[in-house]
Parts: sequence; C-alpha cells; structure tokens
Amino acid sequence: MQYDVCLSFAGEDRQYVKQVADRLRFRGVRVFYDDYERVDLWGKDLYAHLDYVYRKAARYCVVFASAHYARKLWTTHERRSSQARAFGENTEYILPARFDDTDIPGIPPTIGYVDLRTTSAEDLADLITEKLGTPTSGEAFSNTNRQYFFYYDKGIIPEVSWPTSPYFDTGQSFQLIPIGFKSQRISEIVAVTIGHIKKLFQNDEGYWTHGEDREFDRTYATTSVLNYLLQMGFPQTHPIVAKALSYLDKRMELSIDNRANIFFQIIFHRISQQNVVAFLQTLRAYQQNDSTSPLNGSFLLSQGPETQPKPTTEHWQTHRYHSEGASFHACHIADVLLHLHPDFTDARKEANSILDGIASYIDRNFRQQAGFLLNLQSQPSKITLLAYALTKPLRIPLPPNWLECTKTVIDDFKEEQNWLLRAFGIMNLHYMSRLQENPDLRLLTHQYVGNELESIWKERDRFLSDARDVSILGRSLLYGYRLINSDASAYFLRAVENYVKQEGN
Repeated sequence: MQYDVCLSFAGEDRQYVKQVADRLRFRGVRVFYDDYERVDLWGKDLYAHLDYVYRKAARYCVVFASAHYARKLWTTHERRSSQARAFGENTEYILPARFDDTDIPGIPPTIGYVDLRTTSAEDLADLITEKLGTPTSGEAFSNTNRQYFFYYDKGIIPEVSWPTSPYFDTGQSFQLIPIGFKSQRISEIVAVTIGHIKKLFQNDEGYWTHGEDREFDRTYATTSVLNYLLQMGFPQTHPIVAKALSYLDKRMELSIDNRANIFFQIIFHRISQQNVVAFLQTLRAYQQNDSTSPLNGSFLLSQGPETQPKPTTEHWQTHRYHSEGASFHACHIADVLLHLHPDFTDARKEANSILDGIASYIDRNFRQQAGFLLNLQSQPSKITLLAYALTKPLRIPLPPNWLECTKTVIDDFKEEQNWLLRAFGIMNLHYMSRLQENPDLRLLTHQYVGNELESIWKERDRFLSDARDVSILGRSLLYGYRLINSDASAYFLRAVENYVKQEGN
C-alpha cells in the first residue's frame, strides 16, 4: 500500500493533527496528510482521488472526530470512503480519535477510540506506530522493521524534507541566542563560509579535497561540502553545485574506499536500488562479526586506499580522535541506512542485517558501560549523543541515566581542544534534541549551544583553510541555530537567496 496511515480531520483541528503527522513522519511512518501532498494534489480531481486514498491506499485511517468534523462536506466524503473499505473487508481499518463526544454517523460510541482530551500528539503518534507494528490477517511484519527516514531537514533539496518540530517554540528560546540572529550574523556566516568554499574549489575537475588529495580525500571533502550547500538551500543548478554533483556521479565505484560518495548518493536519493544492494553486500563484509568481542556489530573502516583494508583495533587506538572509530562508524552508517528510499524493499532487507548488528552493539554498550558508548581507549565516547538520537529509529531503549550521561558529554565538549569535534558536538545535539523531546534536554542544549555557537564563530579561522572543515563549521552553525530557533531555516534560506542573487550581479 502507498501509505501506512491516512488522517481524516477538519481544518479547525489541524494544529493538533499536524503535530501527530509530523511525529509519525519522524518515525518513518508513511502518512497521508494533505499538507505533505500539496504538489501531488494540484490539478487532480480531488473527489475521485481522495476516495481512492481513503478507500484503498492506506493500511489504517485515523478519523479525528469533532463537532467541526461532523458538519464538513469533505470530511463526510473521506469518512464514507473509509467506511466502505471497512465494511467491504470486515477488518479494523477506521481508528477513531475524539476531540469531543459529537456523534459521527457510522462510528458508534461502542467502537474503541482514543480520547484526545487526555492524549497528547506524541502519545497518539506512539499508539499509531504501535498499531502499525501489529500485523493484520495474512500480513507479516518483522519485529525488526526499521523506522526509516528518521532524519530530515527542510534545508535539504526539495524532494527530501522534514517537518519543523512544534516542540521547539520560538518565544522562550529566542532570548537565549547571544547574537543578532535574524540578519547580520546569518548573512555573515553565509558570506564567509561560501566565500572560502569557492576559493578552495578545484574548478578544472569540480571537486574539493582534504588531507592528502587522494581520490578518497576528494570524494570525502566534496560530499561534505555538498551536504552543507544543499542543506542551506543552494539550488542544484548553481554552477559549483552542478559541477561537483557531476564529479561525484562519474565516480560511482561501489567500494568501501568510495563510501563517502555512496553514502551521499543514498541520503539524497541519487542512486539505484541495484547499486545500493551491491554496496551493502560489500559493506556487510566489513562489519565486526565476533560475538566475543566488545566491537561486535560495529565497524573499523580504512581512511583511504593507502591504509590496510581492515585496520586493527591497535591501529585505531594510536590516535586520540581515531579511537572514536567503532562508535562513529556504527552510528554514521546507521544514520545513512535509515535514509534508504521507501520503495527500496530489497535494499532494506540487506540493510536490516547490518542495522541489527549496529543496534546490538549500541544497546550492549548502554547496558554494560553505564549508559555510554565507549571509545577504543575505554573512555566515554562523545558519539554517545548520536547513539541516543538513533534509539527511536533502531528501537533501542534509552538508558535510564541518559540525561546525566548527556550532561557529562557536554561538560567534556566544553574542555575539548579540537574545534572540529566541538562542531560535531553541536550537530549531534541537534540530532538528539530533534528525536528525544524532553524539557530538561531542551533547556540543557539551548544553554550550551547558545554559548557554543558564539565560541565557534570566534574561532572560525581554525576552519577556513580546508574545504571539509569549512563545511563542518557551516553545518554546526546552521544546525545549532535551527536547534535554538525553529525559524532558522527560513533565515538561512533568505541569506542564501540574497548571496546567490548578488553573485549573479
């Protein structure tokens, strides 16, 4: 079916329903919600199309019953279509949720319903997700069915978007931003980062590079920069973006050495399912597969073709920052695989076995290491925050002391001398805060990130000599401002539009 669930509601109840739809979409549920379908609905015969959606296209239909719902023509049409489906199949299809006690024809009060007067949008989304995990007659559902598409952002290219979380209100958090947020600073960030990115661009071939300037370093830096440019809203038709995309498209070798490029192609949906399957079969061979090892389920991948194909633990332990390798690779690969296109069923089957190992690795660390991931030097890893973000889509329980562990990692970041790691820390807090909605976490991250953004901006010269580092600087600032204020994407997009416009003059 095209959708897991369709939502039938009156416009007056949209504010609550949007929160439910957003949370379902966060969880990877395929949801029919009219605002997500505006382009697809444009020009269609809505009467016929909505009849098809509510009668045939979804596994369940949630009816948001209210006085408004009862008197609307379009909701009546949707309800009748869904009732025809329920009657014809004699199954649980309509899931009533009530804002009040208004009588809805065809939905008797004896049918089990959810009372929205005492149920939050988050709780309803949980109930719907749990319902979807229960197989209907003749339908097999795997207990390891992953919640794909867990991480989106409006700044990503138009065909990939996520909803702004209503959890982050702008009123309370705006005062914590220690800078001129709406205009001057954001324009300056765009101008500085893009200016240096353009200077470092290898115009003849269309790539950026990092480190030793091997092919590995070129694809690594180029994908990092393009992630930043596309997430900021740069059009794919922009000359630099188009040339860099062309460079990557010509280098589609399905190898571990080319993994940065393949990961990029997966995230931005630029790769065929056949190629994804072939790459995942190669990737799985590099996953640690020793049940007696604490690294079982994780990865220790080479940093380019000049190093040994499967580096040993000792190799990764020789450098302080490399000691994060197993945890970083496990979480990063999980993040990428959870972006697989919803139609890629064969690729998802391949991905599930990899994700099972990663989930086991993370969960085992949480239970054995007091809520943390450990690095290869047996110290609490900063990647723990990214692992917390992954718990929902991977269906891993958060450790009971996760908030205390988060405070410990943040305190560690405050003392960190490597500014790149501090920038990554902001990004990981952004991921985590988007997926673990908690008032205490929100206050903690707002206070820390608000000050950290200013500190990183003051140290920006440390980042500006390397294209990959510039993109990490830019992404950390972009993500940090989005975390603090839900309007940040709009401000960045406006600054980018102005920059591109001035560039053409």
